[in-house]
Amino acid sequence: MKTRLAAIALLALSAGPAAHACATIRVYNDSDHKIHAFWTAGGCGGMPKYDELFLVCHSRWMEPRSGPDSYTFPWGKTAQAVTFVFNGVEHAEEEHVRLTYSYHKDHSPKYQQCGSSDGACGAATIPACGHHYSINVTNQKLIDLSLDCAVKEAAARATEERTHGSHNGHH
Repeated sequence: MKTRLAAIALLALSAGPAAHACATIRVYNDSDHKIHAFWTAGGCGGMPKYDELFLVCHSRWMEPRSGPDSYTFPWGKTAQAVTFVFNGVEHAEEEHVRLTYSYHKDHSPKYQQCGSSDGACGAATIPACGHHYSINVTNQKLIDLSLDCAVKEAAARATEERTHGSHNGHH
């Protein structure tokens, strides 16, 4: 009986989609800055110790004006995303900034930037294998996101100072 179940399981696995070419995400660093790219998905388990990103399948440092670099998510990986981490630019050099792209199945399914500058994102799962997507990171994208991050950080510091000051009897 066990042999029969094992044979059925093996047959079912071999009849499924190919596990080697599910979704390829190619990235280009078209900016003048070094960035760290992380391909993440449910089902991956690596985690860089310094960046708090979970479910890392693959990562690569990308030099300025480089690419493409790509990773093919195997069959069965869900909510695939690519997050770029970089030191802020322009007036946000002290900031640690994230730029995340994920698959969205809106009107025209594609990889697009997530709406949040903190990298939070509702990544969807690509519905079938064999898809290829490209992401280009530009100087303007890095500048815009860096400034957005710097403004949010300044607002958070101002709020903390007001709160801290009021607890000490200062106004």
